[in-house]
Amino acid sequence: MVDPEVAGREAARERLARALPLLSEVTGTEVTGHVGDANPLAAVADALNLQGFDEIIVSTLPWRLSRWLRVDLPSKLRGLGVPVLHVAGSETAEVDGNLAERECAVDSASQRSPRQAASVLTGGGTDVQR
Repeated sequence: MVDPEVAGREAARERLARALPLLSEVTGTEVTGHVGDANPLAAVADALNLQGFDEIIVSTLPWRLSRWLRVDLPSKLRGLGVPVLHVAGSETAEVDGNLAERECAVDSASQRSPRQAASVLTGGGTDVQR
């Protein structure tokens, strides 16, 4: 028998390992990451306390599919005292048996400037409303 949290952490590590090179290529700079707490609010709070980021970037599935938007995660993250940029997928596609974002719409009231940001990435089913 496999502990679901252990299996989920391994899947998250694999997803992160695939995403980091792509994110580094797109941004033109080294992107790093780690697997945090299963609770996204706790994971971001931990990252802010350990790393001292200037901004949080939250990428979610579209509202009708997103568990994180149904619990209003972006608003809760704003309570941590750091600017939050929310990027929501507007169309989904099946990738390796999981939902993945193809197009994104940005929802942010803040001005963007180059600075260090904490990023909460979703996809691969982790944000899907059940």
